[in-house]
Amino acid sequence: LQWRISTINRNYEISDTYPSILAVPTALSDEEIMDIKKYRARGRIPTLSWLHPKNGAALCRSSQPSVGVLSKRCTADETFLKLLSDMGDSDEKVVYILDARPRIVAVANRAVGGGSEEVKRGKWFKLKYLNIGNIHDVRNSWKKLHELGSMPCNTTGKESRSYFAHLDASGWFGYLFNILRGARRVVEVMEERACSVLVHCSDGWDRTSQICGLAKLLMDPYYRTIKGFQVLIDMEWLSFGHQFAERCGHQGSSQKDDYQAPIFLQFLECVHYIQVEYPFAFEFNEEYLLVLCEHCYSCAFGTFLCDSEKERRDRKIHARTPSLWDYIEQKKHLFKNPFYNLSKTLSVVDNRTTNEMASHIKSAPLYPAVDVRKMNVWQKFYFRWNPDLKPQVSGELGMYEESLVKVLDQNEKLKRTLKRAFILLKKKEQKYKELTDALLKATGKVPQPTSDVQQTMHDDETDRLIAKAARAMVEEEKVAPGDKDESTDENDDSEEDSKMVGHKPLRSSSKVDPPRRRKDSISLRKTKYNRQRSRALDGEDQESSSMKKDKKIKSNEEKKW
Repeated sequence: LQWRISTINRNYEISDTYPSILAVPTALSDEEIMDIKKYRARGRIPTLSWLHPKNGAALCRSSQPSVGVLSKRCTADETFLKLLSDMGDSDEKVVYILDARPRIVAVANRAVGGGSEEVKRGKWFKLKYLNIGNIHDVRNSWKKLHELGSMPCNTTGKESRSYFAHLDASGWFGYLFNILRGARRVVEVMEERACSVLVHCSDGWDRTSQICGLAKLLMDPYYRTIKGFQVLIDMEWLSFGHQFAERCGHQGSSQKDDYQAPIFLQFLECVHYIQVEYPFAFEFNEEYLLVLCEHCYSCAFGTFLCDSEKERRDRKIHARTPSLWDYIEQKKHLFKNPFYNLSKTLSVVDNRTTNEMASHIKSAPLYPAVDVRKMNVWQKFYFRWNPDLKPQVSGELGMYEESLVKVLDQNEKLKRTLKRAFILLKKKEQKYKELTDALLKATGKVPQPTSDVQQTMHDDETDRLIAKAARAMVEEEKVAPGDKDESTDENDDSEEDSKMVGHKPLRSSSKVDPPRRRKDSISLRKTKYNRQRSRALDGEDQESSSMKKDKKIKSNEEKKW
């Protein structure tokens, strides 16, 4: 194995903003990890974030190295990069270091003891800059974007041009563009070149979380499910120490405004744009993202409180506050995407045959079209409290969404109806089985017609046998064990027989208790009718049809006289 689980940070001695469990190369000792801790800012050493299941390429994250003006070096850090370059099936044998900052900012940080890796020090890594702005630039752009909310609606002419001019001046789409382009670059390096990637910015908890989170979302279909996206946020944002309290201003007015920035909202908005482009790839819908946007600021749940895993553990946040994930699990049906279908996603990604799509369905990455011209304002988020603006469903599938939801509702109703019908069928089958068993017990045979003709011929016999079985079942229900003996049953039968043929009932020598009445009088009448019919079929009625005719003639003659 090339990687091992290390508990060297179980007491948060390496970094208090890192998780207690880390994944590091097997060939790297704990002593070397301690040396790297001194070389990386805030002790945030390079650690594994995601491992490619096919080519073995690794996605790692860290903070900036402490190069400084004197160009400091660390042998253990270079050893880690060398081990990282050997992983994967690539022939290049290099590791790509993606610095999320602009180049000028990275160079300026050398004056305060930071900086970037020096390419001339090693041939086994390549350095690229992603040009993503820091929290101060993002906060200023966010404020300009919010000024658009005060502009009048339904603008035309000059007012409309002014709206789009303010939107372009905010620069918000430019930051989203750089984030999406950086995530796509990670996907291209790991999927097409099979090389490992190390992502970092200054401290490694803002832009690094954005790039790593989106890259994993694009490469691994598991993170596009409801549960997988929760795991992604727990790992890349909560465990790796994104400063939610500082960035979202959870501490109230006493918190300095200089550290607030919508970093997590940027990430969710990028997910929304990918979701619009690939509507079949995500199990969750847009409402799921809106709930996350709202409750990362609401403090109604303890999920996004505090700045690190250590701080949440010290304050016992999980035990003292409810979890947002539990709330989402209870209302999971509200956040499911009706268009979720992995097979249709692959047809959008590339033109492959059906067999190829089936074989690559679990590992097909997404390549979003990074284009500012295709970006629109997230209406359901920014205009959700504006009564004058009704958010429109984005994407080409908006016109079909309402009808599809209705079809799905009808489908659910049909499923429930079929389920009830199946239960009723099971009950009738059980009753038929009981009746068949009683028939077999009473007569010793069960009619099994083989054709329609035989069925017609044996209808009378079947009715007679079923009537006998029903009579036997009724007798068993009416007579409890020990209440009557066999002689009593024979006397009852003789009394009924005498009533059928017109004779007086035979007197019994022993007193017989009257049978217990059944609650259902209708079933009792049916049983009596079935008895009479069965006795008539068995020849128990001793009056022939000719005798009945003679009686009828005599009665008519008497009437005439």
